[in-house]
Amino acid sequence: MAKLLATLYLAASAQAPQAADPLAKLRPLQAPAPVSELPALGWWLLGSLIIVAILAALWLWHSKREQRLANSRDKAQRAEALALLNSFDADNKAEFIADLNSLLKRLAHHHYRAQGPAQLQGQAWVTFLCDSCPGLEPQAFSLLVDGPYLPPEQLGNSLLEPLRQASAEWISKHRGHSDV
Repeated sequence: MAKLLATLYLAASAQAPQAADPLAKLRPLQAPAPVSELPALGWWLLGSLIIVAILAALWLWHSKREQRLANSRDKAQRAEALALLNSFDADNKAEFIADLNSLLKRLAHHHYRAQGPAQLQGQAWVTFLCDSCPGLEPQAFSLLVDGPYLPPEQLGNSLLEPLRQASAEWISKHRGHSDV
């Protein structure tokens, strides 16, 4: 029996190290994949989107600012033109008509340069004035066409006042800056 116990002991001790060593069954270690030095694609897209949004906001702010400045300049020009219109001497009727026509031509040339109003004459000029300011009647501007050729005694204040009012309305309300 002692022999049997010795045999069993030897057999158990020979099997024990194999069963007791779980590290023997592990595979060798594998190194992980190298980490990229660049951020992930999503971060690049997010950064690009933020930059585009900032640039769009700056462009929008700049264009609104330019529009406000243009509107304030336009208001100042209209106020100056109305002051100039009111300073014209209506006693010299032929000079009044010539000065008024010159003022309207200068304003039209400034605001409608692409349409070439400086070359317009006669009824085409009156039509342009009425088309660029809805609500004006061509009869109000008829003195611009006929006035320089009428004798001074036929030019009464009753004819000049409607022309002055129509001109003031055109200066105040024309659409302006159609080509800028």
